[in-house]
Amino acid sequence: MSDNRYHRQQVLIGQQGQKRLNDTSVLLIGAGGIGSPLALYLAAAGIGKLGIIDDDVVDLSNLQRQILFDMDDIGQSKAIRAQQKLQRLNNEIVIETFPQRFDVNSAHQLIPGYDLMIDGSDNFPTRYCVNDFCALYQKPLISASVHQRQGQVMFYNGQQGCYRCLFPLPPLISFNCATAGVMGLTVGMTAMTAGTMAINYFLTPDSAPMHQLLLIETQPIAIKTFSFEPNSQCQVCAQLNPLKEALNHRYRPIGIAPEEKALKNYQCIDVRESHEDRKKTLSPDDIHLPLTTLAQNLDKLGDKPLLFYCAKGIRSHQTAFIMRDKGYDAYYYCGELR
Repeated sequence: MSDNRYHRQQVLIGQQGQKRLNDTSVLLIGAGGIGSPLALYLAAAGIGKLGIIDDDVVDLSNLQRQILFDMDDIGQSKAIRAQQKLQRLNNEIVIETFPQRFDVNSAHQLIPGYDLMIDGSDNFPTRYCVNDFCALYQKPLISASVHQRQGQVMFYNGQQGCYRCLFPLPPLISFNCATAGVMGLTVGMTAMTAGTMAINYFLTPDSAPMHQLLLIETQPIAIKTFSFEPNSQCQVCAQLNPLKEALNHRYRPIGIAPEEKALKNYQCIDVRESHEDRKKTLSPDDIHLPLTTLAQNLDKLGDKPLLFYCAKGIRSHQTAFIMRDKGYDAYYYCGELR
């Protein structure tokens, strides 16, 4: 360990504090708007092992807020490029990358091997999956997200007071940066708040803001703290049922592509909006329930397993996850529309 590299922060935290950081490990879920600046600062601070999982590639529209990347990275794996750049920033730490989607398999594989998870994903299936498996393995988690000009950060110690205590079920209609818009500096402020929370946790674990939700407003600038009580009936952190079996069932494979003759065993549901091109469909017997109206039309769903589809599979994936969380036998179509 180079004393000169960390000298400025060692003035504040001392050699023992720096050693604590060098002996810790963090798994970043997502290398996007939140994970990108967060990775830079955690690597620079000397976190001993940094893991990054992300299945996406760099797009031009990312560069407005994902400051780890530049024009030369477009089209390349975020996880791989992040490792290359972070290793040049600090060659004294270990950086592990996983260019794959975070799911039940990666949860079992990765979470037990890290001291702290930081979730910066931009979709509810991943956010709830990370939360649920951190509860299973009793691992601390910092959950960070952004909507337009507002950031949200919450710490969970892996034992009580998880994300589901506040938000038991994901909303049926959700937005990401592409659909709702986002300010790059809002993402940066949220990432820095999560990063500071992580460093503070490693240096003084008892200082972690338990049972609190931090809201970061950027117009006008304000940080508000909301306290909450752990939900004694929480289906995850209260562990009212055998949790491992329940989670493995909930997160069983959700993307399927049944052959045409097998589609009759499913209720096929097109969640594309009315203004979209809907020439290609899945089945002549499918029903059209735009995602924006689905919540008001649940009575139209039959007894068969539900098979949702859309143009690219993104909305149908989230819809299937949310409906499964609500107790439906739901899937999304991951093949090509005919």
